[in-house]
Amino acid sequence: MRLPVRILACLTCVFLVSGCHKHSDTPATGARPVGELSNDLPSYLKLAAIHNDRVTQLEKFRANRVIVGMWYKDADGQAQQDHVEGSLRFKRPNDVYLYLQKAGAVDVAILGSNTDKYWWLNLLEDKQALVGEHVRFTPDRVGRFAMPVHPLDLLDLLAITQVPSYPARTHVVHRDASRNAVVMTVPSKFGFRDILFSPGDYQPIGVAIYDMMGHEIARSVLGEPVSVDIAMVLEKDQPRVASSAEITFAGSDARAKLTIYSPTTRSWDRRQDRAFDVDYLIEKYSIRDVVNLDETPVEAIRVPLPSEFGSGL
Repeated sequence: MRLPVRILACLTCVFLVSGCHKHSDTPATGARPVGELSNDLPSYLKLAAIHNDRVTQLEKFRANRVIVGMWYKDADGQAQQDHVEGSLRFKRPNDVYLYLQKAGAVDVAILGSNTDKYWWLNLLEDKQALVGEHVRFTPDRVGRFAMPVHPLDLLDLLAITQVPSYPARTHVVHRDASRNAVVMTVPSKFGFRDILFSPGDYQPIGVAIYDMMGHEIARSVLGEPVSVDIAMVLEKDQPRVASSAEITFAGSDARAKLTIYSPTTRSWDRRQDRAFDVDYLIEKYSIRDVVNLDETPVEAIRVPLPSEFGSGL
C-alpha cells in the first residue's frame, strides 16, 4: 500500500490543506476522566501551577520506539489504514525530532525543530528538505501546499507545553459537563487552545487547537500517562507523559494515533543533540534538494505525490 504524503504529514502535527479550517462541532474528548465534575472549579492560578509544574519536569526525553497508526480515505473514497514506526526525542523548549520508517528498514521522513528552525525531511527516493525559520512562519503561507506545519504544535497536542501563569481575558478555566472535563483556554501561536483535564487528578486528557476565528484546526485524545524513566529518581517522583495521542483534523477524514513506548532520559549525551541539527541531518541523509520555505515562492515548492512513492510503501 502506498503511503500518501498527506497522511504522513498528519502523523506529526497540524495539517493545513484546503478546507481544513472548516468548523467542527464535534468536541474533543478525553480518554480517561477520573472523578466526577463538580461545581467547584480550580482557579486558573491553581490549575496553571499544577500543569506547569508537571510539564517543567519534562526537561527532555526520548522514546526509541514509537508507532503511528493512520486511518484515512484514498482517492476512491475507500477507507484505508497503515502504520509507520520510528523514534521521538524532545528537549525543552523547542527541540523536536520525530523519525519515521516503514517496515523497520525504509526511511520515510523526519519532522523536527530547534531554537531557530523547523523542518520536514522527505527521505524517500526523491529526497527533499523543507526548512523554515520560526520567526518567519505563517499558517496562511504554509497552508497553501501539502506539507506539515509547525512541529511545536505536536508538543501542544501532547499537552507538554507550559501555559501563562496568571489569568487574563484569554486565559480562563471553565467546565464542560458534556466531556466531564475541566477546560483551560489559553493562547496558542495563531489562535488559542483548550486543554482538557480530568476532574480529580487534573491530568490532561485532550487538547483542541483553534484559529483566531474560533475554528477548530486539530484535536487530540490523550492516553494513560506513563513515567519518564530518569536515573536515580524514584518512579513515584518521575514526570509523566501521555502514552498516546489520537489526533484528528477538522475538515478531514484522516486521523492518526501516536503511541510512545518507554520514554527515558537515560544514556542521553551530546550525540543525542545531533537530532536537532538540521544541517547535520541533511548531510547524514545526503539530501541535495533543500528548499528554504521563507524565500521560495509557494508555487515553486514541490511536494512528492503519492504515485511517486515506491510500491513497497
